[in-house]
Amino acid sequence: IKKIELRGNVTAIVRRPEIQEDGVLEELVLLAWEGRQVAQILTQEQKIRIGRIKKITLIYSAVSVLHKLEIQEGSVLEELVLSAYRREDIAPILTQEQKIRIGGIQKIKISGYAVAVLPKLEIQEDGLLEGLVLSTNLIYPIGSILN
Repeated sequence: IKKIELRGNVTAIVRRPEIQEDGVLEELVLLAWEGRQVAQILTQEQKIRIGRIKKITLIYSAVSVLHKLEIQEGSVLEELVLSAYRREDIAPILTQEQKIRIGGIQKIKISGYAVAVLPKLEIQEDGLLEGLVLSTNLIYPIGSILN
């Protein structure tokens, strides 16, 4: 499988504990319009293990499942895209005390309320982040996030 794209209620399919553990998945796209569409993923205790992957895109309430994804150790993610336009889309991440370990990554694009997730991301120390794009038209204290 090169690309998995799930929208709406079908995002619950991702609850399986492994996705493409042995191969390389080009892209995983999850779009959930409402929190209830990802509620099953958020309530499960185990993380969803993803093998080697190039790009992860999480849109709206799907951003909240980021802390449930576990990328294969030693894997370098080429791009992470997070886009949320309501506070409630990111609330489950902001209430977590621990950081979200994303390992090595080349490019991060964050838009809308998802910019508040940036301080929660832990990038591998020896990783080389080539690009960071933050975009929001919302009245949000981006300066305090970047400190």
